[in-house]
Amino acid sequence: MLKCLATLLLLTIGGLAACSAGAAGEPAAALPPPAVAPMAPTSGTETAVLAGGCFWGVQGVYQHLKGVKNVLSGYAGGERTTANYESVSRGSTGHAESVQIVYDPKQVSYGQILQVFFSVVHDPTQLNRQGPDVGTQYRSAIFYANDSQRKVAEAYIAQLDAAQAFPDRIVTRVEALDRFFPAEDYHQDYLLNHPDQPYIVFHDLPKVRNFAKLMPALYQGKPVTVAAARSAGRTTPAASAPSAGGAAMMMSAKPEAEGGAMKNDAPGGAMKNDAPGGAMKNDAPGGAMMSSKNASGSPMTEGAIPELTGATGWLNSKPLTRASLRGKVVVFDFWTYSCINCLRAIPYVNAWYKHYKDSGLVIIGVHSPEFAFEKDTENVRKAVEKFGISYPVALDSNMALWKAFNNRFWPAHYFVDAQGNIRGHHFGEGKYARSERTIRKLLEEAGAKNLPDPLDDAAGQGVSAAADLANVASPETYLGFERAENFKSPGSFTRNAGKTYEIPAQLALNQWALGGRWKVVGEKSTLEAAPGRVVFRFRARDLHLVLGPGPERKPVRFRVLLDGKPPTADHGMDIDAQGAGTVREQRLYQLIRQKGAVEEHEFTIEFLDPHVEAYSFTFG
Repeated sequence: MLKCLATLLLLTIGGLAACSAGAAGEPAAALPPPAVAPMAPTSGTETAVLAGGCFWGVQGVYQHLKGVKNVLSGYAGGERTTANYESVSRGSTGHAESVQIVYDPKQVSYGQILQVFFSVVHDPTQLNRQGPDVGTQYRSAIFYANDSQRKVAEAYIAQLDAAQAFPDRIVTRVEALDRFFPAEDYHQDYLLNHPDQPYIVFHDLPKVRNFAKLMPALYQGKPVTVAAARSAGRTTPAASAPSAGGAAMMMSAKPEAEGGAMKNDAPGGAMKNDAPGGAMKNDAPGGAMMSSKNASGSPMTEGAIPELTGATGWLNSKPLTRASLRGKVVVFDFWTYSCINCLRAIPYVNAWYKHYKDSGLVIIGVHSPEFAFEKDTENVRKAVEKFGISYPVALDSNMALWKAFNNRFWPAHYFVDAQGNIRGHHFGEGKYARSERTIRKLLEEAGAKNLPDPLDDAAGQGVSAAADLANVASPETYLGFERAENFKSPGSFTRNAGKTYEIPAQLALNQWALGGRWKVVGEKSTLEAAPGRVVFRFRARDLHLVLGPGPERKPVRFRVLLDGKPPTADHGMDIDAQGAGTVREQRLYQLIRQKGAVEEHEFTIEFLDPHVEAYSFTFG
């Protein structure tokens, strides 16, 4: 799902999704330093501002560069009024996600900073994208502060192009720096605060490892941090802090938390993110993000909840309002029923509701659809019944509540006190005990007495079982052309028209292909004539595929093969041991669950009837 965290992160690995600076395992090489002499050392510190895709990973690399004193994530290239994550994510502000590097020129030169930039930080041949993140906000850019920086940058790009250091021409833009605006606090030190988050594991930690391996003379093991720089009172001379409403402020219900917010799509994926352009950021399992704490240990206020008038309908309840919730502790759970990350979180949300409803807890599931078929009320009603959801569900088919909360992820939990203030949040799977502690604290503040004992683990079964993140090496992958990655059928896609596709003789890990007559549109691939196949080379315990039977809802028979043979004991809950199954409704289908050691396999699904609609793979 898009940032279901996995979307995103991600590569949700399971559904992110919001930033990515290149695919995992992206080639890196220690390039020669600039031939043009770097600036001579001066007294004090200097700054460099660079953009190379999602700022999480770029910041994480430069925090390990010797001679660097501080690295801030932020925005450059646009106006103060749009220097905030929500605006920049639209891709139309002129801003690029950037980092400001404060460094000692006596210890590290500007040329060496650029050497690291081109060697391990990003792919400078990608135009307006890095990995799954697409848009001008993810462009490769060097923002020069003076003429000396401009000359070094332009000469170095010419030097690398002349040496054919990359298979394609460098598209990095060299732009004059007007102002740099620091990003929201939750973006700072994100990689360091969330090293287990799937997006970070899949996209960004490999860059740090490449830096240590390829450029040991420049690498330092102990990173500098924004938090330490602030504690020490160090300033960032080139930073121009935005006013309220700008990048330094979080408005209304938009969470202002330590830790992080958005990105999708890392293997296994703990969450999905909905950033424009298909970008995804995910705050994921283990990297669960809660609001910062005040001195007393109580969750801090992040803003009042918005009105709920944007809901297009309600299940399990009459319409609820902000006023009617006054005096209640509320958890808002943003989910969508084809998101694997959401399905793995539902058992915990169900357990919270059953355990604490008599103590005053209200849970509202906000169903914000990713795919068009998830706007169908009857589809949602069936999912609510299937997963045993008895708390109120607001149908958010127009994404009005999603926008009102400034949300970006599936799943996302917002914790609200009895006065209607958001007091904490968590994006993605994981950290359930921590979330429960927040619920208990808010109930106690509201006057609840004799709370029941804390819950034991509430992990689900079947498709809702927790992901095996240690063994997930495959990202969430979409089968519509708008967000597709690693598609390897010869000739690529013919958009919005039928075409007969072929499957190549061999696929590498995480590559996929179509076989047969398919029509590929923005969010899905539709089989026009049977038989038809989809082949994916993956590594994960679980493989899921979001499928639908087509507009006439006629059942579609299929069979699954694993390395050309029936899956037998490794079959998922939606097929039998011989791989046979039927698509009868629009939902996520669990097709593979490896019972033994998790290994790399070639997955094949062959559809025996036409008109099946295939949306996305997720893994766990």
